[in-house]
Amino acid sequence: MKKTKIITISLLGLLLLVPFMTPTRAAPSASFLGVTEGEKYEWALNVYPAAYGNWIADNMTDSWQEPWGLTATDSNLTQIFSDWAWDSTPPQSVYVYTIDQVFAENTTTGTQQINASFGVEMPDYMVGNWFLPNQAPTIGNDTAAFIAATLSSGMFSSPYWLVYNLNVLVAPKNINWTEYAALSNTGLGSGFWWITVPVGSGGWGFNITVSALTNGMQWYVPAGGIYWEYGGVNSQSMTIKATYDSNGLLSYYSFEYGSSILCDVTRWDSDAPIITVSPSDATVANNYIGQNLSWTATDANPDTYTITLNGTTTVVPATTWTSGGAVTYNIPDGLAAGAHTYEITFTDEWGANTASDTVVFTVNPAPEPAAIPGFEPLIVIGITGIAIIGLITVRKKKRNRTIKI
Repeated sequence: MKKTKIITISLLGLLLLVPFMTPTRAAPSASFLGVTEGEKYEWALNVYPAAYGNWIADNMTDSWQEPWGLTATDSNLTQIFSDWAWDSTPPQSVYVYTIDQVFAENTTTGTQQINASFGVEMPDYMVGNWFLPNQAPTIGNDTAAFIAATLSSGMFSSPYWLVYNLNVLVAPKNINWTEYAALSNTGLGSGFWWITVPVGSGGWGFNITVSALTNGMQWYVPAGGIYWEYGGVNSQSMTIKATYDSNGLLSYYSFEYGSSILCDVTRWDSDAPIITVSPSDATVANNYIGQNLSWTATDANPDTYTITLNGTTTVVPATTWTSGGAVTYNIPDGLAAGAHTYEITFTDEWGANTASDTVVFTVNPAPEPAAIPGFEPLIVIGITGIAIIGLITVRKKKRNRTIKI
């Protein structure tokens, strides 16, 4: 009995707490943060082994890795080459970040922390993710914060440093790229790295100029602009570019030696569009008018859709679509009797991801002409009358026939 009372009291206590219990809600992303809790973001690393000839011949890995600390087991360009030389089909690897939590904005420091699951996919090697430790970077709200996150742009010296660090892949939306380039030039010199300040014999000298792009930044090293006593001298110019979209997400990165792109990083989308609303097959009268078909699909990166008729005729060429928005096709009046098969195909920006749906629109044949009312009995009566007259005529002829003996 005592035990029953204790349980009852406990339940009553919980019931009293219910009005004050509210589910945990995702913190809204700050105005400067372009990622959303629950969303997935992917970047693909594309390596072009055939383009490495001049880089290797010039012994550039030794020269390039020295000031940055890009060791053979970490992130130097030869390591990237050897990691993926067996796979000549890009992308060799895809880096997947899922935003598990967005913490409340710290308005005092102007920052917002995010927690993200992280994994790597290798499309030509295995299905699924190779999961790595979560990342919990803090994103700042201005250009200076991104300078700190990217170590005065030094993080762009290696594609591996880029794809393995979410706080480099995600920049504040309000970044000023002209200011960023100026701060980078200072940081690469005496302000942080001391890389662009030649130190004479036994050291190195790097002639790197950082300039602003409309939506990103660029490093440029002229031919002969790299010197390290124990490495090589670059016979080709070097260019590194990084551009970001309006949400502050890296949209493109490239590492070029001369006219050859050694590797680049692009946005990726492994998920095909999902068709959420589709019409049913329909059968209509021969004299139908004003019929239409409507679909709705969703995708993080929608691109175009097409509609074909009976598998051969394109009735709607490639047309842009919006995730969650209805796509309506007005069927022309007067289609011939029979079945007409319409197929819609949605694609996203990655092209290979598609979703299709087919609808059969059947037009009934035109009805037979209606018979004239009462006409059939007249025909029967007429035929009967003719038959009777014929029979009477035959009998009269038999009576009038003379029999000869």
